[in-house]
Amino acid sequence: MLGFIVGWKQRDLVIERERRGTLRMAGSGTAATVGGRWVDVDGWDGGQVAEAVWKALGARDWEAAKGLLHGDYVQEWPQSGERIVGRDNAIAINQQFPGGLPSMRFRRTLAGGDLVVLEVELTYGDGSRYLGVSVIELRDGKVVRETDYFAQPFQAPQWRAQWVERM
Repeated sequence: MLGFIVGWKQRDLVIERERRGTLRMAGSGTAATVGGRWVDVDGWDGGQVAEAVWKALGARDWEAAKGLLHGDYVQEWPQSGERIVGRDNAIAINQQFPGGLPSMRFRRTLAGGDLVVLEVELTYGDGSRYLGVSVIELRDGKVVRETDYFAQPFQAPQWRAQWVERM
C-alpha cells in the first residue's frame, strides 16, 4: 500500500529541496509528487518506482517523472543507436514527441532489488501498436538507467501452428 503524506506540517519535517518535485525529509526518506499528491516513495519496490515514472510521463506530469529519475539518469534505445544522457534531456524528448506520447498499458512488471523489467503495449495517435520491453536499474530509489526495446506485433507463420498456442 502506498503511504500518502497528507496534512503534514512544515515544522514537523526538516525539508531540504533536492529538486523541484522531490523532498528529502529527515527521518522519513524521500517523497515525490505523483498524481498531484506527495507520496513517500521509500517503501516502494523498484517495480512501483518504474511504473510511476511511465505513468507520470503518460499523464504529462513532467515534474513527477523528473523527481523519480536519478540525477545520473541515462536512457538507451539500442534499435536506433541513441543514448539520452540526463533526466532533463529525457523529459524534453517526451515533451516534444510528435503527435504526443502513445497511450501505454503494462503487460507485466518483474522486479528484484534494483533491477526491473517492464513489458508494455504502446498505442500511438496514428493507431500503430508497439510492444516494448524496458530494462530499468535503480540507484537510491530512483531510476538511474533505462534500456528500451520496441517492436510491432506481426503475424505468426503457419508452419509452427501445431506447436504453439495463440495469445
